[in-house]
Amino acid sequence: ENISKKRNLARKAYIYEVDMTTDIITEKLTDNEIKKKYNEIKASLLNPEKRNINLIIIDKDVLTEKIKISEKILSDIYNENIESYKKPEQRIVKQIIFDNKNDADTFFSTYENKDDFYNYIKEKNINLDNISLGKIIKGQLDKHIEDHVFSLDVESITKPIESSFGWKVIFLEEIIQQKTKSFIEVKDEIKSSLTTDLISENIYNKA
Repeated sequence: ENISKKRNLARKAYIYEVDMTTDIITEKLTDNEIKKKYNEIKASLLNPEKRNINLIIIDKDVLTEKIKISEKILSDIYNENIESYKKPEQRIVKQIIFDNKNDADTFFSTYENKDDFYNYIKEKNINLDNISLGKIIKGQLDKHIEDHVFSLDVESITKPIESSFGWKVIFLEEIIQQKTKSFIEVKDEIKSSLTTDLISENIYNKA
């Protein structure tokens, strides 16, 4: 591609021929000139710094074998950090956006339940993926929309909500309740994380 772009590029050049049988430099260099050049290039003339080093090889597997973590330690970590093992409530929602309030109001007064909602989707040949917001948790939507979504009952719709994109009507399809992972579910995860930390600490101490 580069050759193709530049194949018609014209360049003008000067060619100098030097007769090597004659003296190129007819005048002797002075000490000042030599010192000036030396100061310009002296960094390249310095001997590089050298350092003597020793390599210490630490066998990670040996350190790993020495690590023993009791069930109580794992349980204590779980209880101290139980908030981080909570999976928040999720809401599966879909939204339809209307250009004006009248259309949104008409929809809201006509399609009141799940069957009505999906009948409308089918009638209008709407792709469900295009109107799905997926699984929503608190903090992911604008506050005024989130308040509507999290006050809905399952299989019900919101009143028309004005937004910068038009008038929205949101349908709550399903609520996935908050769940806390059990100790058994996260035990291996805690052990793996703690083992990694202890190995790093042991390597540092050994070094």
